[in-house]
Amino acid sequence: MSKTTFPNLSPVFFLQTFVLELMHASEQQGQQHCEQLIEHIARTAGCFFEETFRDAKNI
Repeated sequence: MSKTTFPNLSPVFFLQTFVLELMHASEQQGQQHCEQLIEHIARTAGCFFEETFRDAKNI
């Protein structure tokens, strides 16, 4: 795997792009499937978002 860096990729831009791609997937896979996927991601990744936020804010 190549080691590509994205210095201009902010967490906000990443999440916006991620959600946009999920919206495109919902058009192809059906809304219920994507809602379940989003809910699963939110449950499993929520602690990492919180940890990153706390580190950024020195909390």
